[in-house]
Amino acid sequence: MSLFGRMKAAVSGNAQANRLSTVSDNIANSSTTGCKASSTSLSSLVLPSAASSYNSGGVSTSVQYAISQQEDLTYTSSATDMAIKGDGFFIVQDASGTPYLTRAGDFAPDSNGNLVNAAGYTLTGYSYDSGAPSVVVNGFDGLVPVNTETQGLTTVASTTASLSGNLNSTSDVVTSNSSGDLPSKNLAPVTTDTKQTIAVDMSGFSQLASSSAANGNADGRAPSPVKYVTTGTDGIVAAQYEDGTSKSLYQIPLATVASPDNLTVFSGNVYSANDQSSVTVTGFPQSSGLGYIQSGALEGSNVDLTGELTTMIEAQKSYTTNSKVFQTGSDLMDVLVNQVR
Repeated sequence: MSLFGRMKAAVSGNAQANRLSTVSDNIANSSTTGCKASSTSLSSLVLPSAASSYNSGGVSTSVQYAISQQEDLTYTSSATDMAIKGDGFFIVQDASGTPYLTRAGDFAPDSNGNLVNAAGYTLTGYSYDSGAPSVVVNGFDGLVPVNTETQGLTTVASTTASLSGNLNSTSDVVTSNSSGDLPSKNLAPVTTDTKQTIAVDMSGFSQLASSSAANGNADGRAPSPVKYVTTGTDGIVAAQYEDGTSKSLYQIPLATVASPDNLTVFSGNVYSANDQSSVTVTGFPQSSGLGYIQSGALEGSNVDLTGELTTMIEAQKSYTTNSKVFQTGSDLMDVLVNQVR
C-alpha cells in the first residue's frame, strides 16, 4: 500500500465528523416536540488487495432516522395540543398547500383560527359541513385546514315540535275572535322568503272535564357562542356551546407508511413518502392498526442524551486518531521529497 493510500484512508475518517454532526443536531433538539433522533452508520470500503500488498479503502457513512421509535407523552394545559398514541402521523400542509406527515402536535390557532404547529405547518382534516366524512385511503383529497374559530354564534332552525295537555271539554267552543275571547291584532302576513314549515305533533292532547293546560317543545337552537373545542380519541373535533349542545366540526385522520424510518425528512419535523418508505395510507384513528389521538398532550423527543454524549466522545477520539494517521503519512511524504532533493 502506498503512503498516498494511507493518507486517503485517514481522510475518509472524516466520517466521524458526520457522527458529530448528527450528535449535535440531536442534542440541540432534545426538547423539540415530536423530534426523531438521527444517527450516522459507518460501513467499510474495501479495495482489492494482494497477499503482499494491502490497499486501504476507508469508511463510508449513511444517516438513519428513528422515526418509528415513539416517545412518552407530556400532558399540557392546552386543548389544541395533540399527541398520537400508537402508529400514525398527523397530515399537515405548508403555506403553499403541500401535504406532509408529522408527529409534532403542538397546534395553536393562528390569526385566521387555523390550527398551526410551532414549525408553521397547518393541521388538516375532513369537514362535517356535508355530514359525516369518509376517508380517502390512498391520498389527501378532501382535506382542509382545521379551523376552530368559525363556529361562533350558531342557530339551528326548528323543523319539528310537539304539544301536549288538555282542553276542558266543558268550555265553550270558540269559533272566532270577534267576541273578544281571543286578542285581536293586525298581524303582518308571512311572505314564500320568511315562511318556515314546522311539523307539529298534537297527539298528546286530551279533552277532559278539567282545566285546560298545554306544554310544548321544539327542536332547533337559539344563538349560542362556542364555549370550548374538544378533540376526541377518534379525531373528531367538536364545538361545545354555552347552551350545553355540541356540534362535530372536523375529523382528523392519521396516515402511515410501511417503513416510517425511510421517510424523506424535511425541516420542522415533517416527512414525505418515497419509494423506500412505500406509499401513504390514510385512515381514521383507532382503525386499520392506527393509534388514537390524545388531546392536551405532546409527544416528546426520542433523543437519548446519555447515548449522544457517549457517541460524541467516541467520535472525538476516532477523529483525533485519524488526524494522527494523516499527520504521520504527511511526515513520511516529506522524507521522500527530501530524498529527491
